[in-house]
Amino acid sequence: MRGEFRDYEDRNRFVEARYDRNLGCSLHFHSKIEFSYCLSGMHTAVVNGIKKQLTKDDICFVNSFDTHSLKSEHGDRHYVVSFSKDNMELFTDIFFGMSFSNFLTDKEFNLTLLPLIEELYKNGKELNYVAQSGYINLLLGRLAAHYKLEKRPSFTNEIKDILIYINENYDNVITREILADRMGYSPNYFSTLFKENVGMGFIDYLNMVRCQNVKAMMDNEKFSHLSLTEVIMRNGFDSLATYYRALKKGKAVL
Repeated sequence: MRGEFRDYEDRNRFVEARYDRNLGCSLHFHSKIEFSYCLSGMHTAVVNGIKKQLTKDDICFVNSFDTHSLKSEHGDRHYVVSFSKDNMELFTDIFFGMSFSNFLTDKEFNLTLLPLIEELYKNGKELNYVAQSGYINLLLGRLAAHYKLEKRPSFTNEIKDILIYINENYDNVITREILADRMGYSPNYFSTLFKENVGMGFIDYLNMVRCQNVKAMMDNEKFSHLSLTEVIMRNGFDSLATYYRALKKGKAVL
């Protein structure tokens, strides 16, 4: 299992609103915007390398190409709403280079949004594209009136290509020099650009992807005959020491 670019999630411009129990997903990213509303229980969200434990009436807001994963902790229930930038025409200019925090935790305010989210979940599939977009613009307007927008560096197409490359080749030798050369930049400039866009350093991101896939392989009975050393070597680590250091940094999604 790879921490992958979920291209299939980007092909549909319609809004998706769903109800989930024990919400969980491996490390991935996509061009759609997504938020999850916690109805009960508790889960751990990791967005761009930042980990946060969320509980009832918290919202996790994931912008385009934010790397993220979710892990259920205690029987959580969620509404998840995902939409494309086509659905937020009224806010395109406002959101240019800006975004909400990934973790929106004013529970009292969030609760006022719940009836609108429930209505979108119950009736969304029957609505046309224009009506669905109306719901999204109303939700974003309510959020923008309450939560402060933060500066978000623009996500370049080059960085998107690099993320896809990493997620397809994490089990091979990848260095910042190799990736910088692909982009035509110096290694130092590449490192700065990557961190500004992704929210975490290149090595931290690479190790997070590798750790995620180490765990996936260890959980798969097909590979139960392999030792830990063999598993980590198949996922791009050169030693157990390097693997354990990555875990200690807390960047792995486990």
